[in-house]
Formats: sequence, structure tokens, C-alpha cells
Amino acid sequence: MNRAVLRFTCGLLLLAHPGDAWADTVKLKGKPAFRNVDITSFQNGRLEFKGVSRQHLRKPLAQIEWVEADRVAALGRAERARAAEQWAAAIQPYRQALDEVREPGLAEFVRLRLLECCDRGGFFDEAVALYVELVRHNATLASEHTPRHPGRPGSAVNRAARRQLEATLALTRSATAASRWRNLLLEIVLYDEADDWPPALADASTLSDDLAGPTPASQPAKIPPSSAPTPPYAITPLRLPADSFVLTAAREALATGDTPRALRLLERSLPYVVPAESGPWRLLLGRCRIEFGRYARAAADLVQLAETDPDPARAAQALYYVGLAHERMGRPEVAAKLYRELLARENLPAEVRTKTQAGLRRVGE
Repeated sequence: MNRAVLRFTCGLLLLAHPGDAWADTVKLKGKPAFRNVDITSFQNGRLEFKGVSRQHLRKPLAQIEWVEADRVAALGRAERARAAEQWAAAIQPYRQALDEVREPGLAEFVRLRLLECCDRGGFFDEAVALYVELVRHNATLASEHTPRHPGRPGSAVNRAARRQLEATLALTRSATAASRWRNLLLEIVLYDEADDWPPALADASTLSDDLAGPTPASQPAKIPPSSAPTPPYAITPLRLPADSFVLTAAREALATGDTPRALRLLERSLPYVVPAESGPWRLLLGRCRIEFGRYARAAADLVQLAETDPDPARAAQALYYVGLAHERMGRPEVAAKLYRELLARENLPAEVRTKTQAGLRRVGE
């Protein structure tokens, strides 16, 4: 083939595929970057892009480390900052990217990234505002992106987030959206240990029997049903998610020696936990009660947890703390029996084995 024919053929190829000169980049976690690709859409939590092989790839958001899009320059800067966990530094570039982006799918990608960075970067109120809009437009996707990092208890960002949710609930008629917003509002109210119970939570239906047995004083004040406004949506029971930041806060409070706060959080919250997901809450509550000197109550509930929890590791932990409760009650022989029973089990988690061996030494065996 002579040069003239070659040039003519190459020209035809360029005309046939005018959009193949792409400049986007997609970096997946643990993989080399896909360079010179075309980001085409973002749907149902998956980013779609076309590579040099012309193959369309769809990757979930959780696998994407960072992206660059040549038509949205700010996005690359935001993505690099986020990848380095510089959450606050990424917020402004993401805001700028939202102003620049034109494709609805890519705009949703940017909003999800912005929500995450606001949540982790100290802008909890803005994260909640973004979450409210996400629920309106894609309630299914919203379940994976609920804000999880409130400010300190009683902080301004928490109050602003609460006002946003209450105002939104006052206007909505969607039962699905209202359920998600009410549950997040419940988390904030419990986490802040608020004395006032919002009207939007007036019908505070619980999901479980009172496994924790909170005293009346440990429950937040509620609006009497007669004075509570009738919401324009169907009421569903309030629930706390398995990854609730209230549970995280209780763990942190116990670890830092603030056992009273941990105990209050757990006792107030447990009635709103799905019974099948209550194991971590009840285990932590038992530990708090032991530290608080409520040994008999702790032992009784932990025995039940050890007998019924489907997670063998958590059941073993519960039995260890039953032994510790008996130690604290001055019953070393009972504790020793429980510790020996635990050590005889196969596949006992290493951490529990170490604690149990130390327990046996404490009781003189």
C-alpha cells in the first residue's frame, strides 16, 4: 500500500470514529488506571465508561478510586483530594464540578462524592441536605449513602441537620422518603441526647420488645399523641440501622471512660433496633452495665445473648462477659467454670481466648 492510499485509509477511519480521541481516566482500587477512556454515564450506583477496545465497562462506585473527565476540570482535583482522604479540601472542587457538569448521570456521581466528603469533612448538615435530595430522586441508592459522621453532640451542624429533616418531613407525602428521613432524624436526636422529641417522631413506634429494659428516665420526652400533628404520609416503625452512628458513639464513650453516656445511648436506642440486629447493641450494653456495677442485670441478658446469638464469635464474647460479671459479684468459682467451658470450644476467637485465659488467672487457676 503506497503512502497516499495509507493516508486516505487512516482519514476514513478517523471520520468513521470521530469520538475515539478520549481523554478521561478511571482509576479502580488496586488496578492500574484506565486512561484515554470515555465516561459515558452513571446509573444505579455504577460508572460506565468505554475504553480503547470500545468495550463498555460498568463499575460500582465503591471500586472507583478516582476519575478525571476532560470536560469537568475541577472533578479531577476533587477526586485526587478525596482519594488522599483530604475530605474538607475536596468539597469546594466538587461544588465547582457540579456547576460545570452537564450530563445528569455524571452530576449524580459528583453529588454522591460531595455527600461523602461533607459527611467525613465536618459538614454534616450539608451532607444531610444532599441526602435529602438523593432520597427524593433515588431512594434505593440513598440507602448506601446515609450520612454517618455527625458533629459533636449538640453541635450547630447537628441542629441544622435536624431542622432540615424536620422541615422536609413537614412537606412530604411520600411514605418511603419519610421513613428514611425519620430514621435519620431519630439517630440525630438519640445521639445528641436531645430533651425535646420532634413532632415528626411523635408516633415513635418501636420495632422490638424492650430487651434493654430502660428506666422511664432514660427515655426522651415524647409529644402526647393528642397534640401531635397528623403527618401527610403513612407512619412506619422507627428503626436504627445496623451501622448506626449512635452505636459507634456508644462504643467510643465506653472506650474513653464515659460509661454513663454509653449506657444512656444504648438504653434509649435499643427499642428501635431490629431484634435480629440487636446482638452488638446488647453485648455493648452488658459491658456498660458491668462497668456501672449492675452485674446481675448484665449477666442475665448476656446469658440469653450467648444462647441465642447466631454469631458464634459474639456468643463467645457474651459468655466471657458473663464470667466477668460473676467475678465482679465475688463468685470466682462460677466465673472459672464459664472460662473453662469457653476454652474447651473449638474455633474460639483468639481475642476471646486471650481474655478468657487472663480471667482464669485472675480467679486463681
